[in-house]
Amino acid sequence: MTFNFVFMSTVIQKWRVLAAFAIFCVINLLLLGCALTKVDSFLDPLYQEGYNFEKTMVWAPGLQLGTQQILESTLVENLDTNGVIAVREFDLFPPTQNFTNDEIKSLLDQYRVNSVLLLTDYDRS
Repeated sequence: MTFNFVFMSTVIQKWRVLAAFAIFCVINLLLLGCALTKVDSFLDPLYQEGYNFEKTMVWAPGLQLGTQQILESTLVENLDTNGVIAVREFDLFPPTQNFTNDEIKSLLDQYRVNSVLLLTDYDRS
């Protein structure tokens, strides 16, 4: 019995180490992917002065569900830390439901979202 318990304890410890390593790899993959991201921007003259972004929705379409949640959550936390009120697209529009254009507009108005940070992946070649 003691041998079996010690063996199981060792197996559980190895799985914990493996799980921690997997989480470490995923976080590094996300960070390195973001580090290599090229950002282009354009400032519309109509919005140069006096426009107040009340709340920003962070949206990362086209990614696997888990990756989308992690990326959106990380950016919302960082934006909130820097004084920008943000919400995940995942929280407003769960993937288990379909929304009409009117429902989308209504939810954006209800949550006072007036800007969207859209994260996309593109081929650099």
